[in-house]
Amino acid sequence: MIIKLLVYYIPIISAVYIITGIKLLRQKRGNHVNYFSLLMFATAIYFFGYLLEITSVSFDTLLMVRIFQFLGMILILTIGIYYVADLTKFKISKKIVAILLAFFAIIGLVFITNPFYSLAYYLLMGYVAVFLVFSNILLLKTYKITKEKNKKNSTFYVLTSFQIPWLAILFYLLGFNRYIDLVPVTIILVCLLLVVNEIKNNMFELQINRWKSTFDNIGEPAFLVNELNEVVCSNVNANSFLSEQKKSFKDIYKNLNHNDLNNRQVSFIINNEIKWFDTKKNKFDIKNKLTSYLLIDVTEKRLAHEELRLSEEKYRLLVTQMQQGLAVHEVILDEAGKAIDYRFIDANESFERLTGLKNEDILGKTVLEIMPGTESYWIEKYGHVALTGEPLQYENYAKELGKYYEIVAYSPRHKEFAVVISDITERKRLEIALSSEKNLIETTLISVGDGVISVDNKGNIVLLNRVAEFLTGWTQEAARGKPIDEVFNIVNELTREKSENKVKKVLESGEILELANHIILISKDGIERPIEENVAPIMQENGEIIGVVLVIRDFSEKKQRQEEIEYLSYHDQLTGLYNRRFYEEELKRLDTERNLPLTIVMGDLNGLKLVNDSFGHVMGDELLKKVAKVLKKGCRSDDIVARLGGDEFIILLPKTDSSETEKIIKRINDLSLKEKVGAIDISISFGYETKRNEKEKIQEIFKKVEDHMYKSKLFESPSMRGKTIKAIINTLHEKNKREEQHSHRVSTLCKMMGEALGLPDYEIEELKSVGLLHDIGKIAIDENILNKPGELTDEEWKEMKRHPEIGYRILNTVNDMSDIANYVLYHHERWDGKGYPKGLIGEEIPFVSRIIAIADAYDAMTSERNYRNALPEEVVIAELKKNAGAQFDPELVTLFIEKVSGKVSRV
Repeated sequence: MIIKLLVYYIPIISAVYIITGIKLLRQKRGNHVNYFSLLMFATAIYFFGYLLEITSVSFDTLLMVRIFQFLGMILILTIGIYYVADLTKFKISKKIVAILLAFFAIIGLVFITNPFYSLAYYLLMGYVAVFLVFSNILLLKTYKITKEKNKKNSTFYVLTSFQIPWLAILFYLLGFNRYIDLVPVTIILVCLLLVVNEIKNNMFELQINRWKSTFDNIGEPAFLVNELNEVVCSNVNANSFLSEQKKSFKDIYKNLNHNDLNNRQVSFIINNEIKWFDTKKNKFDIKNKLTSYLLIDVTEKRLAHEELRLSEEKYRLLVTQMQQGLAVHEVILDEAGKAIDYRFIDANESFERLTGLKNEDILGKTVLEIMPGTESYWIEKYGHVALTGEPLQYENYAKELGKYYEIVAYSPRHKEFAVVISDITERKRLEIALSSEKNLIETTLISVGDGVISVDNKGNIVLLNRVAEFLTGWTQEAARGKPIDEVFNIVNELTREKSENKVKKVLESGEILELANHIILISKDGIERPIEENVAPIMQENGEIIGVVLVIRDFSEKKQRQEEIEYLSYHDQLTGLYNRRFYEEELKRLDTERNLPLTIVMGDLNGLKLVNDSFGHVMGDELLKKVAKVLKKGCRSDDIVARLGGDEFIILLPKTDSSETEKIIKRINDLSLKEKVGAIDISISFGYETKRNEKEKIQEIFKKVEDHMYKSKLFESPSMRGKTIKAIINTLHEKNKREEQHSHRVSTLCKMMGEALGLPDYEIEELKSVGLLHDIGKIAIDENILNKPGELTDEEWKEMKRHPEIGYRILNTVNDMSDIANYVLYHHERWDGKGYPKGLIGEEIPFVSRIIAIADAYDAMTSERNYRNALPEEVVIAELKKNAGAQFDPELVTLFIEKVSGKVSRV
């Protein structure tokens, strides 16, 4: 019953197996024949025929289905031979193929022609025996030579399965077939075992396919290898790698097999280039004894590392061999980020030789551990270098060694600094020995601050020093390799045209050249600077020109100084007008026929000395500047206005006749009337003369101009002086109201004295005027001294005693006031000769001055002062009597007491 059920269901299972894609279980690639699928199909045919046989109801049907069943059996044996051959990788020759086909055809024909003839069964049994012997031999042989675990297990499993037919044959010979049909049972068992084996193999292959999907996502060559070093799985990059190598995996396996599973670098030659790979070897699947290999291309990394290593070796060799001492330090900071110490981390042999500090004594230690007396100033200095990157350079004299050193500190990286020490003792000694050539050395040192640009023989930038970087706006890194014209952009200051390439000319001629005047360098950021430049060739010993060096310097300050000097050489520093030098040169230039008529105008400022004496030279300078503006404003734009010196000005009017000159002078005078400096009016005396023909000499014209100007001054100056003195008095009184009241009271007292003496009216008026003007010199005394509430210091009193002389100089400038000037000068002289400024005695003092002295003293004592109240009349009279014959004229004091003091009434 069980057998019949199996018979019913196996064909169905086989059919379903075929329909759902038996090929998926083997995952065969390309055009490879799936013999297992065909074997299952043949099995299905057999069982289909067997099913029909046991269910047939007629002899004819039985005969037909037995043929169908028999043919299925022959197909199972034939396809089984191919299946075993494929499994064991045995190649079936064309001769065997022909024999199999012939045997297949003979058995089939014999059975078809006589289904019940026993010969067909014997032939079939022989075919079974051939199949089993062939299969067992191949499977046994494969099992022995196969080392791969999965394949060996699979081969053993199939070999074991194929022993079942031998048992069936034995049972058949023993006659057990009378109880059960052994053929379908054998086929069922063998096929079931083959299906189990195939499913098992297929599951492993599916797992490999999943690994393959993972491997394909890896960007580097990846291999999955079995225990026989056969590639089970690989990605596209791995296949390309083997293709480029033109080798199999087994050929490169010896380079990859090593005990260290990771980080071993191997090299391969790919496209005639050596490529380096990091190999990552891992035990991928211990059960199936699979190992993965991943090759990571590290060629660029290795080359970079090698280049860095060579660079470091060169650097180390350079540092070791260099004559300068080199030490590298690490800065130690406090919590606030301030440098408090630094540690030695490296030093070369020269540093030990130059400083006497041995590496074993200093490396790893701080400077304060080695030299506790190190000043914090230097620690902070070096810390600044390490933290900001700003280099430090200085020279030092080691007294204990008797040597000079040059120290340069720079920062190779943040928080570190390197110190390069050079022994410059010989250089210093040479400098001392050549002290007589100090100027030359100074010139050389100055040139160090110039910009230096070096180019090669093609005119491309090789080097820029820092000054050149600043002037051009280019960094050395950005400029290197660029044409000189691109970096060194110069134009003519006047024409703005680009200047010619002197570098090219030097490269061609080998001569040293200098730039022409008016050259402007335009930097990268558009800043324009006037420059000076020297261009010189760089030659080898054989005379070959290998480049050019440009030495440039900023000409801005020098040009500005030159312009200032040039300006000052032709201009008056105070007024900004042209000076005498420019006037004389311009007069020569204008003294030509085409400029006729040529008029010269001379102007003289009236009252300048009086203003200087009264208000000081600051006020006088302001007056001169105001006059200069008036003259410039009154003249035409092309006229030449110059200051000859002092209070004299001159105007050159080319192509100008007398009529036009009169208009210009009138315009200047009108402008003068509108201007003042403080309370002082502006007054200018003019004289002019015109040269009308070429025969007239310009010197004679100038002499006439002076004569005309002095004649004009005779009439205008006295009036101006009177106005100025009035302005002085008004100014003094505006500054100090107390002085105004005092002057008027002294003037009244002098008038009363004149009347008491019975003097004529004109002398009384003179006395009155002197009284009013006696303190005019105080205009030049500091207001702080005049208004000081306490007693004056010695220096202040010395300054105050100058006012009589100042008053004298002011009044003496007016012709008809010379007598008054003398009276003012001596009004502080004493009868006993102890006065000032001359120390005159008795009647040597002018009569009027003696009267002013009494009136001045009386008013001073009877008036309110900053430092005291007014004195009572009786006290004042007593003081006058006391000083009669000492400070004052005794007779005049008596007269003043008797006839004047009693008449004075005060509000």
